Order: sequence, then structure tokens, then C-alpha cells
Amino acid sequence: SATYVINLPPAAAPAFNPAAGTYTSVQKVKITDATTGATIYYTLDGSTPTTVSARYTAAITIGQTTTINAIAVTSGFSNSSVASATYTLNLPPAAAPVFTPAAGSYTTIQKVKLTDSTTGASIYYTLDGSTPTTSSAKYTAAITVSQNTTINAIAVATGYSSSSVASATYIITLPTAAPTFTPAAGTYGQAQMVTLASVAPNPTIYYTTDGSTPSESSTQYTGPIAVSATTTIKAIATAIGFTDSPVASAKFTLVSSPRVLTGLASG
Repeated sequence: SATYVINLPPAAAPAFNPAAGTYTSVQKVKITDATTGATIYYTLDGSTPTTVSARYTAAITIGQTTTINAIAVTSGFSNSSVASATYTLNLPPAAAPVFTPAAGSYTTIQKVKLTDSTTGASIYYTLDGSTPTTSSAKYTAAITVSQNTTINAIAVATGYSSSSVASATYIITLPTAAPTFTPAAGTYGQAQMVTLASVAPNPTIYYTTDGSTPSESSTQYTGPIAVSATTTIKAIATAIGFTDSPVASAKFTLVSSPRVLTGLASG
């Protein structure tokens, strides 16, 4: 019987270039080993590397604070001790996104454009009040804002940390649809019953027949308006959540039909 206990010398621990430390720019970290023919394995998640970990083949790009753990493995040596290097990156933040048009109150639907002064920046945004991340919607085209909305956005670019959150609130108050007249304005030979309507949700209509501009103090429309003489009807519509409609106007001209007398001509 013969027992052989093999105590192989360990491979040299990997070395990092640049060395661990605090940096203000993205780093390209090279890993080398003094043991000839050694293969290097590494992790970036804080775990201990093994031969099933990522194999080092090219410089590792470090764009955020990261700890690299690495071992060297080669024939004729036991695995090296774990070498570790922590890179703390204090990158300058990307510029915060800018909104066009600016936040504010509007009476029309808005197309909001997001821009950023940091070259190559990508913008991510939310519309539900939450803080945006790189998993949020990516800005690719103007955002249509048709109701009260808060847009939160960040900019992300290589060589920079994420920007601060930019926020813009848009208050959209659309006008009520203007009233329509049935029948339409025009010249008629007999009295008309004029109906007013608006496509707004649950509208209230106010009108005048004396040429004045209608307001919510004017006569409220409750049913067809009898027009028996030339009359101009002006009307507005109101609805909850909307501004007052533009003034709609219709002139109804009433003319009497000429009488035609028939009979024998005197001779």
C-alpha cells in the first residue's frame, strides 16, 4: 500500500489594473496572473468564484460601484486564493430631462417632447406618479397629454450616473363642445322650433335671443325655442370638468310668403 498526499503550491492570486479605489469615470479593469498558463474566473455579485463562474477573456467594464472577486486555476497548482477589488464610482449625473411645452394649465391637448443635453442620453419616464427607472417606458416620441397628468423622467448615459428626476404636471381643461342648432340657420317662410344640442357629457346650455353674449346667467335651454320672427340665437354649453364652450350663433330670417290672387280678368 502506498498513499500519496499531493500538496500542490497555489497559483498566484490574480492582480487588477487599475487597482481598487474610487473613480469618477467608467473603468476598464484588466485581470492578470503571474502563474504561466493560468485561467482566471471571476464574479461581480459578491459571491466566491469557482471554475463554473465567468471566465475572464477581456477587460471588464465597470460602470457602477462593483466588487470583482477572482481566482486563478492552472495545471500543477492548486487554485489561487480569492483576489478581490472594489471599485467605487462617483460618476457625474447626466443632465435632467427638459419638457416642451413646460408644465402648466392648458385648454388643448398637448404633445410633450422630452430632451436632454447629455450626449447619447436615453430618457425613461412614468405617467402614474412613480419614480422612473431603466425599466420604465423609454422615451421615443412626443407624449400625448389629454388629461391631467404628471410626467416624471430621468436621463441615463454611459459615463454618467442617472440624472435627478425631472417632473412636470399638466392640467388639461378642454372646452365644452359648442351647441348646434336644428334646423340650421337660414331663411324660412314659417315659424320654426329650434332645438339646441351639444355632444359634451351632460351639458347645460344657455342662450340669448336679443343679440347679447350668453353666459351662465342667461336663459337655460330646456326645450325647443319658438322662432316666429327674424331672430339671432346665441348659445354656450357648459359641462363639469370642461371650460365653457365658444359662443355658437345662428340667425333665423322669417319672411312672409306672397299671396297669389286668382280670378277672372276684367275685359
